[in-house]
Amino acid sequence: MASIDEVSNYLAKRIAEVLYPAGVNASSIVTAPIKIYPGWPVPGALQPDMDAGVVHVSVWPLPTERKVTTPLGRPFRRMALSGDVAGQAVRELKRQIKDFQITVWAPTPPLRNTVGTVIDTALTEQCHIDLRDGAPAQMFYARQFDSDAAENWHVYRRDLIFSVNYATTQAISAPEVTEIAVTVNSHNLRH
Repeated sequence: MASIDEVSNYLAKRIAEVLYPAGVNASSIVTAPIKIYPGWPVPGALQPDMDAGVVHVSVWPLPTERKVTTPLGRPFRRMALSGDVAGQAVRELKRQIKDFQITVWAPTPPLRNTVGTVIDTALTEQCHIDLRDGAPAQMFYARQFDSDAAENWHVYRRDLIFSVNYATTQAISAPEVTEIAVTVNSHNLRH
């Protein structure tokens, strides 16, 4: 079942893949270490990291949300769930478009610009996303802006807003069809 948490975790994982192309145990695309996480940074941890040259990237669900009345696919579908259980299907209960704010917190404008541009390019090119429940989901670029309001504390920020159209789903029982019988003119035909 897709949720705000699952979309936030998906975005954080995708961002980590592009900022650490060789894996998180290797170097990032910039000379600085980058912390990527769903949620908002803890103010007490942010400033010491900025002073140490560490970049933060946070993924935050905004309160804006719109209900979507048109499904992207069939309302019931057989899907491979984690642990793929035979006889299960997924039913789409509702669909929403939710805005997510990806914020780059950097100690310098060049680090903010490089990291922000790479994230923007990677997420903008990926319209269709795969969440765990298998229901179709789409992501669209909405807007972005820079903020140097905290430059006295050496925090340079870029906010990227992406809208994600995803379904809230429910796993339901769906017995598998193992045999089809058709009667034509009193004769049983089996497949």
